Amino acid sequence: MKLQKYCHTNISSVFDLPQLYTKPSFSALSAALESLKLKVVSWDAVETEYQPKEDVNAIAAYLTKIVSNSLSWLSEDEQAEVWEEASSRLSERSGRTGKPLSLFEPLRTQV
Repeated sequence: MKLQKYCHTNISSVFDLPQLYTKPSFSALSAALESLKLKVVSWDAVETEYQPKEDVNAIAAYLTKIVSNSLSWLSEDEQAEVWEEASSRLSERSGRTGKPLSLFEPLRTQV
């Protein structure tokens, strides 16, 4: 069985990401959210590139701002896609408690 760990992205600062007050394009926001996706790395892999520690609070705040923003300059379909991606990136950083409930996962109840 291979063990895996999650590796953070190469974003060194939240200021490197497109800022919402500039009304970035859909493609710019999509690229930024893609860059924030957590990468799964095998324990067997050799880490060859330096990965700076990301400011988890700043990135969580950035993602929360995207989710809470109306994104009025984008079309409705683009808004929905950006909100969904930002929500996914936020839940990835929330651990098990942020994992969406699977339809096939039984609910656990207290007896």
